[in-house]
Amino acid sequence: MINVMRRMRRLMGMLLVAVALGGAGVVAGVAAPAYADENGSEWCFLSTGSISVTRNGSPVTSVPYGTNLTVSFTVNAACPDFAWYMSGPGFNGSEYMPYGPRYNVWAMPPAGSNTLSWTLSGIGMDSSTPSSVTLATYTLTVT
Repeated sequence: MINVMRRMRRLMGMLLVAVALGGAGVVAGVAAPAYADENGSEWCFLSTGSISVTRNGSPVTSVPYGTNLTVSFTVNAACPDFAWYMSGPGFNGSEYMPYGPRYNVWAMPPAGSNTLSWTLSGIGMDSSTPSSVTLATYTLTVT
């Protein structure tokens, strides 16, 4: 047991030294090599977004059936070649970079459901981040 504890302390010490030296390298201005084909897309997974649903300008989480809604979104892209798309009522899931909010979205869920859901997703436009990143989801209850 004591031998295991020594090994753990030694491992933690080595990790601490590695982190400290890595931080010193960043402070000293040492940079990793840049490649012409990267364009910064390796950071796309750090992108964020939000979705808001409003009724007459006020945010809502639950509305009566048939209510007229406005669905809007924001995207904070963490890489230069990032495309986003919305899926859900009022949006075509394959429409990249939709322009602005959607007005006149009616709160009419499919039969057997009492919710409407939207998903804001993004994807890097080069091969370094080929998978989609979910930026935000929003579910609205319809009464």
